[in-house]
Amino acid sequence: MSGLPPLFPGTLSITEMDKGEWKENKNPAMRLFGKRFFIDQRAMDLLVEFLAVALAEKKIAAEGEKTGRTPLWNADALPPLSDLRSWPAAAALFYRLPVYLNLKLFAFFRLTPPDKRHPVHEEQYRELGRRLREKPGLAEGGKVDKAVEILKQLLGGLQGAGFDRVWSARTFYPLAPALLMQETLFNFSTAKSKKVNGWEDIIDYFNIYFSVSKHRFLARGGELLYLQLCNLFRTDPDVFATWLAEWRALMILRPEEADLEKLHENLSRELKKLGEGRVSRILHKLADYIENLDPATSRKVTEKVSKSELKCEYCAAETWPETYLFAVELYRLLQAALDPAERLDMLMLLCVLQVLRTLCAQSARYGGREGQTVSLSNPLGYAWLFTPGRASPALRLAAAGNLQVVQTMIYTALRHPALKQYVQRAVKEVMGKKDEEALKKEENKLWREADDKYGYKLLLSLGKQSGIIVPRTGPGARFVLGERLLRLLVLTVLPPGQRCTYPEFLQQVYLHFGIALEGRQLLEALRFTGQFVGHDFAGQDKDWPVAMLRAAGFLEELSDAFSLVVNPF
Repeated sequence: MSGLPPLFPGTLSITEMDKGEWKENKNPAMRLFGKRFFIDQRAMDLLVEFLAVALAEKKIAAEGEKTGRTPLWNADALPPLSDLRSWPAAAALFYRLPVYLNLKLFAFFRLTPPDKRHPVHEEQYRELGRRLREKPGLAEGGKVDKAVEILKQLLGGLQGAGFDRVWSARTFYPLAPALLMQETLFNFSTAKSKKVNGWEDIIDYFNIYFSVSKHRFLARGGELLYLQLCNLFRTDPDVFATWLAEWRALMILRPEEADLEKLHENLSRELKKLGEGRVSRILHKLADYIENLDPATSRKVTEKVSKSELKCEYCAAETWPETYLFAVELYRLLQAALDPAERLDMLMLLCVLQVLRTLCAQSARYGGREGQTVSLSNPLGYAWLFTPGRASPALRLAAAGNLQVVQTMIYTALRHPALKQYVQRAVKEVMGKKDEEALKKEENKLWREADDKYGYKLLLSLGKQSGIIVPRTGPGARFVLGERLLRLLVLTVLPPGQRCTYPEFLQQVYLHFGIALEGRQLLEALRFTGQFVGHDFAGQDKDWPVAMLRAAGFLEELSDAFSLVVNPF
């Protein structure tokens, strides 16, 4: 690829950006991958943010446009196809979420480390407990305290991420839309510099003592995944048809998955179902009950944030092919017969894989494997060599080499000639007339930040956090297939209730994720890596995926030589 990566929505034209826009978008990783996948955003926060956008009210509008009227807000999980395909050039996607301070305080305050507690917060926490005890019908006789404790344990047990954060910055496990809310950070430094007279003082000056737009933990990764879906469904149908025709013969697809319009309709419907059901209704009632223990706080905070609209930034427009795979996988996962907690766990892992897939596929477009002449039988441009937990020294060494090659590919892509020019321009626009040494120092700082926070180290961090890269520390890091990932692969590369031969399963896993397990795909991954080409991994390295599929109950063995992989969900 030549030139800067195209973006959606917007263009961020280098001839039209002002100093503030350059400052906000100077990092080359954002220009390459979108704004933004960030190393400090945990996998759970990634899922929470993605679902928050999907299940929130949304609108497509130009920034600053007076569009607060009800008809312009849409509660569908995905914007209508007509809106996506007629997206105005200057428009962005906005969504809005509530802030439930009482609920978070009641659920998470006593889980907060002592050094991150404020005396005024503790006073309100105790006040909420007192009001709950006085609620009529809570429990009989002397069982009131026990009932209060049960509710605290229940809501505290629904924590999703943020075990080392202040109570307001923690996120709930997203079992219901009522548990999806804005990131809310308490400004301790402000509270120290000003005399806080009590909880009412904090709430009256909510926008001074709390921040809801810093994106420190809900760091836009979920927004970016959602924008990728919007970008996919506005893709030119002829362009999509040409791409699909190239790969259709190798893919297992149902008719409604091969049609973008039907996939959009079905995926929007299935995403919306996540916010429905008995569990969701119960949690909504419970959240509302706790939040309204102090209705004055709830009302004032709602008034303070009522005009707060969260803006999604942009994604890389060329990522629609891997996003199509993501959309198909999402649709299958949402259709599968899973309990709510397991579905969310699988969705979280799928979101992680989409981040890693985006990093690698986009890097393959702009960096590739230097000197590579290998033609891959997948549409992604890379190959991940996966091993079992226990592998031979040779296979471990090959897998470690493969991961090094993948990291180098990301590193190289970030230094694409167009991105180098972009960084040079950004530094000059932000710093003004400085000497060459100062400008060069700032450029190097941007490259380090791109690698450490948005590039290959993000790949390592998310992979290790999710258990698909081991070991967590020390040399020899490599991709590893565990039971959790195997389950996700079966649930996503096969439609619910369908089966395929074992070689077909290996091909689908490679097509969707670039994951090479054995056979022809392993040979391709070795050629991509440039190591152990032609090596025969026999003994303990032979047929290990079959053994894992058998142990997990996903294998139907019709004979000694013929097996079917089945998605029973």
